[in-house]
Amino acid sequence: AGGEDGEDGEGGRAAGGGRLASASVLQALVARDCWSEEVYALLLRHGAPLAAACALEDGQSMSGLLLPRHLGNKEATEERIDSVLGEEVKALIRNSSTAVDLNAFLDTCTELRWTHGVSSYRCLQDIDFDLDGAVGDPQVPATALMYAADNGGAQALRLLLYAGADAARTVERTLRFDEHREITLCLAAVHLAFLRQDLEALDNLLVFGVSPDATCVGEVRAAGPGGEAGAEGG
Repeated sequence: AGGEDGEDGEGGRAAGGGRLASASVLQALVARDCWSEEVYALLLRHGAPLAAACALEDGQSMSGLLLPRHLGNKEATEERIDSVLGEEVKALIRNSSTAVDLNAFLDTCTELRWTHGVSSYRCLQDIDFDLDGAVGDPQVPATALMYAADNGGAQALRLLLYAGADAARTVERTLRFDEHREITLCLAAVHLAFLRQDLEALDNLLVFGVSPDATCVGEVRAAGPGGEAGAEGG
């Protein structure tokens, strides 16, 4: 990536002409105002931190999510970063059994909103923001809570419930029904946890008042394209 406005290969520029003293590779890309949706998504997917604090040479620190506005970025903007930020949330849920890192991310979101007046990132406005954007796969859990329930993140699920996440949101899931048929179910977090036989996640959901009798509606059809469907409750 090329540099501009006094950047060099070490870390890039920072607010008021300062430089980054310590930053992740992703934060350095933001500081250099370099943007590639594919590169950012790949790095976030593999755990490269963006929202975490980065250090400036003047001794200050700031969240990587603040860099675009402090630097006046034209390419790596808040709006563009927001389109891939769900990948960081998913990585935090997958890679931590204690939800400590996810809790730090939520704390950062609170600070950005109330202390710095940032509103461009959807995660600052809604704990149930769509992780994959408006055109996500309907069979992929759309929110952090549903993703946690589907990936064994029981502690992350508990934290998200405490933060007010909506346990009634649903996702489609197509499963084998019998030798010749498949069923497409409309599943909430409690159903996803049940399918995983995740007792800790189920216990967390029940503690927060989610009913174990939540109805699960599905359509049974012949396996493969063109099968006739019929609605069934479960």
